[in-house]
Amino acid sequence: MGRLKKSVTWRTVGPIIPVVLLLTAVAAVWYAFDRPSDLPPDELRSLIVGNTLDGLWGEAEVPYRQYVAGDGTTRTLLQGDLQAGTWSIDEDGAYCAVLPGGEEGCYRARRQNDVYFWVDAEKSLGYPFRVLPGEQLAPETTDQTSQLRSSTGNARQGLGDHAGF
Repeated sequence: MGRLKKSVTWRTVGPIIPVVLLLTAVAAVWYAFDRPSDLPPDELRSLIVGNTLDGLWGEAEVPYRQYVAGDGTTRTLLQGDLQAGTWSIDEDGAYCAVLPGGEEGCYRARRQNDVYFWVDAEKSLGYPFRVLPGEQLAPETTDQTSQLRSSTGNARQGLGDHAGF
């Protein structure tokens, strides 16, 4: 039985090149729009000041609420304990908070699609949060906390590739 030998020529490959270029361009645009991005300092400030951050903290996903006042103070409800602290945005655009007796922690606010995350420079995992208007420090119900967990699961995992600053 004879073998059919085909030679590759410009004529056989040429029509494929525009398709490959188009697919590459579409993939690049999709990646640029879906990629998590750090919030600029001015946008972060306008998002959080005078509002309550409602999120899940740490790998244990402990629910918390933190009211961020315009005078640089915070009130944080964590595991039933209301604590006062201070906050600022540093020169690199990171949100820095200090609770009494604690060290300062600084985190980038990152947005992926419509979900916000606090991302530590040393970890690739983001801690999800949403913004509630005004001061709303009443504890979250279990159902609402579960919704935050489930709505952020896939997006949270996607931060790993882009978490470093």
